[in-house]
Amino acid sequence: MLKRYQVLLTDWIEDYIKLVADKYDISASAASRVHLAIAILYVITALYPDYKPNLENKELRELSKNASKGELEEE
Repeated sequence: MLKRYQVLLTDWIEDYIKLVADKYDISASAASRVHLAIAILYVITALYPDYKPNLENKELRELSKNASKGELEEE
């Protein structure tokens, strides 16, 4: 279930989110969620090297590439 949060973004991040949203015809919220989810996966593996996520680094890179191409599914 989605919850609503207010987030303050610097101008450059706002511009980037709008650019991605417009380019791939998705909402700014969806673009933010995709980028945030991928960033969290990267940070967790960096902060906790003992944690072994279900995703390998190669798969994580593929997710990032697909997100940048607008080919990432919501799941």
